[in-house]
Amino acid sequence: MGGKARTPTLTFTPGVCGLTVPPLTQLPPSPSGVYSAPSLSAHPGPVVAKGGNVFLTCSSESTLGIFHLLKEGEAHLPQHMESRTYRGRWQALFPVGPVNTSHGGTYKCYGSSKAYPYVWSLPSNLLHLEVTGEEPHVLIVSSGCWGPAHERGI
Repeated sequence: MGGKARTPTLTFTPGVCGLTVPPLTQLPPSPSGVYSAPSLSAHPGPVVAKGGNVFLTCSSESTLGIFHLLKEGEAHLPQHMESRTYRGRWQALFPVGPVNTSHGGTYKCYGSSKAYPYVWSLPSNLLHLEVTGEEPHVLIVSSGCWGPAHERGI
């Protein structure tokens, strides 16, 4: 490694803060339009250095119990995350990283209720995640959980 300090990595254990949804046996359902479109954003931002970490946040003012994240052009099934209320919005934080060039691309998310997880909202705005070739200088590692307890430092 030539004396370089190792960069800490973000780890995320599905099921701890996430939600296990019965496996889809086919392509994701078509959006029904029953629920309005959520919004999708990247934190700390949509440009991430190779090896860095980012959270893709899907949020809505509507009461949506589950959010589904998809990467456009991928044959992979969506990621599912249970939502939590935070500052008056329902949201889910999807951890991505440590990133490499395969993480770059365009993402969107959908919302659904817990009672009917296969009835999806309209799609969110598209978010383009760009991965640069530079290694990060500073890395903030988070647990993947958020909310009032996290803010108090618990």
